[in-house]
Amino acid sequence: MSQKIKPETKQVSSPSITKQQSLTIHEAAIPNQTSQMCPVIGDPAEHEFSDEKLAVYHQRLEDLVQERTRALEVVISDRERAEETAVAAQLFLDKVIDMSPFAMWISDKEGTIIRTNRSLREAINLTDEAILGKYNVFQDSNLEQRGVMPMVKAVFEKHRPARFTIPWQAALALGVDFDGGRNMVIDAAMFPILDTQNELMHVVCQWVDIIEQKLVEQNLKESEERLALVLEGSQMGYWDWNIKTGEVQRNQRWAEMLGYTLPEIELNVKQWTDLHHPDDKAAAWKSIQDHLDGRTPAHHIEYRMRSKNGEYIWILDQARVVERDTQGNPLRMSGTHTDITRRKQAEEALWQSNYRLEETLAELKDTQEQMMHQERLAAVGQLAAGIAHDFNNIMAIITLYSQLTMSAVGLTQRDQDRLATINTQAWRASHLVQQILDFSRKSILQMQPTDLSALLQNQLELLERTLPEYIKIRGICDLNAHTINADRTRMQQIITNLAVNARDAMPLGGELRIELHPIEVKPDEKPPMPKMKPGTWLQLTFTDTGTGIAPEVLPHIFEPFFTTKGPGEGSGLGLAQVYGIVGQHGGHIDVKTELGTGTTFHIYLPALETASAQPSGDDVSRIPQGKGELVLVVEDNATLREGLSAVLTALNYRTVEAANGRIALALLEEMGEQIDLVLSDVIMPEMGGKELFNAIQAQQRSLPVILLTGHPLDKTFIGEAGQEVAFWLPKPPSFDSLAAALAEALQK
Repeated sequence: MSQKIKPETKQVSSPSITKQQSLTIHEAAIPNQTSQMCPVIGDPAEHEFSDEKLAVYHQRLEDLVQERTRALEVVISDRERAEETAVAAQLFLDKVIDMSPFAMWISDKEGTIIRTNRSLREAINLTDEAILGKYNVFQDSNLEQRGVMPMVKAVFEKHRPARFTIPWQAALALGVDFDGGRNMVIDAAMFPILDTQNELMHVVCQWVDIIEQKLVEQNLKESEERLALVLEGSQMGYWDWNIKTGEVQRNQRWAEMLGYTLPEIELNVKQWTDLHHPDDKAAAWKSIQDHLDGRTPAHHIEYRMRSKNGEYIWILDQARVVERDTQGNPLRMSGTHTDITRRKQAEEALWQSNYRLEETLAELKDTQEQMMHQERLAAVGQLAAGIAHDFNNIMAIITLYSQLTMSAVGLTQRDQDRLATINTQAWRASHLVQQILDFSRKSILQMQPTDLSALLQNQLELLERTLPEYIKIRGICDLNAHTINADRTRMQQIITNLAVNARDAMPLGGELRIELHPIEVKPDEKPPMPKMKPGTWLQLTFTDTGTGIAPEVLPHIFEPFFTTKGPGEGSGLGLAQVYGIVGQHGGHIDVKTELGTGTTFHIYLPALETASAQPSGDDVSRIPQGKGELVLVVEDNATLREGLSAVLTALNYRTVEAANGRIALALLEEMGEQIDLVLSDVIMPEMGGKELFNAIQAQQRSLPVILLTGHPLDKTFIGEAGQEVAFWLPKPPSFDSLAAALAEALQK
């Protein structure tokens, strides 16, 4: 089906084009396009088209409209972006101008300010309302008075930039005294802004107030002048070195501090280096070279220089490079010499004093540590003392009855062996308590003059027989009499414990060296150990070649129950016991060790000046028997009291018993002179052994008293009448010791 198309006007619009931008298209205006798309059918005048071709025609027309629309949109978008870019650029420029740290104004081509920035407004304390359109550069009196107006005019007329520094007052520029007359020194730069035709549009001026810099420069100049005067009048030597020529100028003081006159000083560096102490020369020259090379901000060093008389004095040398060439190479260096010999001597004296102070503090620290150690031992000792009395009472009963039973007739060998085992284990238990009392310094000592040389010789023979063959024992003992006031049993314990300790440190064998020497501590010398008083001391040394002691273990070796051995291999009381015994004898102990090399213990014991030493050997004799003497046994523990009475009966003594001191006094009052000796416990209810002794002395009885104690007390006890008890016996007393004490007390 075809139809005729009549010429008509069609309006085509797009949603993206405004009403004013709509396109009007006449069919007659596009004959070429329509002829290409729609061929003539039939009569050309009628221009009949088929529906299909008409649709193509319309589609083509729509495509052309959309293409044109897109082109217009691109043009509009580019224009908008250009406008946005221009606005952004203007904002950026405004920001740069306003945030510049330099004061800035912009004038028109006639010299009138049309814009300022924040720095300028703050500098002259005015707003734009007071400046814009009111200030003209050609009316600024500052520029006229300082003679820079021709330079300013050249900027406007010849388009030539200008740079000048002048004093400037805003009041003179505007003719109004609005800022209190504040003076400034401005460093200003002016430059023209030209259009594309090289015609002047604007002039920009930037300036900064440098009055503070000028004041600093003036002050520096004045300071340099004053410094020159000070150097001339001071005690410092001055030198100035021309590095290029090598010439060195010095002042009179530089020469005088070395004992020279100025004419005697050569004008070169060589004499300076020749006078250096040999040990300081390299360091002094290195300090200068480091500064010349820019590695240090200044040359600053202390060194010694040889004076004219050959003595060395200490010099403080300080200098700087004061002139460089355009490449930064040093040309001149100036400095001063100061004689600091007295200061160095004072520093040396102070160092010596500090050193002695540090030594004293170290000794104080050692003393504090020893005191803390002793306090810990005292706490353990207090605990041990608390249980020792009751524990030893129990052990005394077991020991006395086992020994008494062993002497019975008709026992089988098996029964005797069992009793011996009971007795041995009881003594081991008592010994354990004794060890605790020893290291806590609570044990009772039987002090007497003792020849330590002879005692050591006997102990060395015993150690030779008891220590393993793979341990070589070497004894070095001064044969002169070395007498000390000591408990012989405790001295033997020290030697035994340290020997056993050395044995355990040498499982693969080695050497144990034991030495005894006297040493003299003089009043004016430092003793080997703190708190050692002047006088004669005996030094007992034990040195092994064993494994040594680890650093983390060393601080704990004298602590009770501390051991590095496995379970069942040691109680940890051996060294603690040694430490306590040495302390109870007024001595000191020190240890030095090195892993893999060995350990050395030094023991220092105070010597007796003159005394007759007791024999060191063990006197072996039969057990002394009584002669029927009557002994008053005073003990609150009934079982122990009965045991003591049984032992005394076996020793051929008669006994009478009392449960405390008050009952004992009543028996003494009743029996009178029949009682020959009192054997009493110390700690008892109602009245103890010491109170009983005082009461006996108050009655003026010449009755020997032996005190038994399972609790550590003073080494001696003197009653109120001034007499001593006959004997102290620790619990549990052995059969032999009790018999010997009774016999000796009765003989007195």
